[in-house]
Amino acid sequence: MHILILGAGPCGLAAAIALSEISTVANPIQITVIELRPSISTLGGAVNLTPLALRYLDSLGAGHLVRSRGCKVDRIDVVSLRTGGSLGSLWDGLDLLRVQRKDLVQSLSETVRDKHARNVEVLYGKKTMAITENIDAQCIGKVQLEFSDGSKMDGDVLLGCDGLHSVARRLFVDPSRKEVFTGRAVVMGYAESAESNIILAAGDPALTGTTMIQGTKGQLLLSYFEPAKSQVYLANVMVVSEPSGDREIQDGWKAIGDDKEGVRSDILGRWQDGGLHGIREIVEKCDEWTFYPVYALPPSGKWTRGKVLLMGDAAHAMPPQGESTGIAIEDGILIARIFQRRDARSIQQLFSDYEATRRDIIHTHYKSADWRWKKATSGTTPMWNILLEWFTIIFLAFAKWKGFDAFKEDVSALKLPE
Repeated sequence: MHILILGAGPCGLAAAIALSEISTVANPIQITVIELRPSISTLGGAVNLTPLALRYLDSLGAGHLVRSRGCKVDRIDVVSLRTGGSLGSLWDGLDLLRVQRKDLVQSLSETVRDKHARNVEVLYGKKTMAITENIDAQCIGKVQLEFSDGSKMDGDVLLGCDGLHSVARRLFVDPSRKEVFTGRAVVMGYAESAESNIILAAGDPALTGTTMIQGTKGQLLLSYFEPAKSQVYLANVMVVSEPSGDREIQDGWKAIGDDKEGVRSDILGRWQDGGLHGIREIVEKCDEWTFYPVYALPPSGKWTRGKVLLMGDAAHAMPPQGESTGIAIEDGILIARIFQRRDARSIQQLFSDYEATRRDIIHTHYKSADWRWKKATSGTTPMWNILLEWFTIIFLAFAKWKGFDAFKEDVSALKLPE
């Protein structure tokens, strides 16, 4: 079986490794990963990896590489800008990691190179122009990709792991399902952390791993993301107009010149007043800001057509919610588990099994992400902000009492359809 995968991000590479691991002499699998960009992408900031995501990476043989490049975090602290005090913390004592997305992708790429070169080939700089099928009523046949250089490639299956602006979705599976701009952009930057920290009103450091500052203008995330803790990652959500231009502009653009100073002034205006100390010093150390407009896909929609299946953001892009990268990796783990039954089930049955197992889980994640995104990124009045602080205290206390059994739900152990 020859499986084509569009997209060499976390979802595509995780799927490639997991599928390679179930290849057998009797029923071998060859995987070709096709990536639009000429090399590993630097898009994205410092992502959060939950205990479940890290277990998946360990199972893929990439966990040690990712951990060596990231910063271990044992909780996410939540503090009030107004009072300069702690509101509580989330995920206390858990095995969390904050790491740059490019370092995660690099770790997965090295795992492919070092452990799966016999079964997996990764092709960079290949732009897909057309997707066609030559199959019969029983879905027997081939799917074909045509590239901008005039070359073509056939496969038995195509997995579209090519992100929000998916070519697989746009050209073949569901062209009418368009990404929707949320009206907001994540503005992110990096600052040298030496001799700088956010200080609580009581005098204690507010930033020890990852900290979320809550105020009337939304939330500001600060986090270490590499072992030395020599830099701080900052991310703030701003209301912006939808960017014009092509996909590359929609993927992100850097603020330069007067715009850069304007961003710095805007962030300082949002976050310097209050009971916390040190925000100005860290923000002023950030010399480069990048805007990432936030798009999402309407819920539901088609995931499959013929021998093509959408996965990751190509199928279910949702607003950022702290687990997005892990969800994409999980898709890759699940598709390999589904394909372990390829001897006894058709491609259509395998795709149906995937959707039957995955859709309800994704729907739950989507509802939660959409609610949290709208609430957390909207400005509030001072009085409402005080009420929100009390709600946050109660929520974090309840979450600590309840625990996080959700991180124990491993898709590799889920019961599959009969």
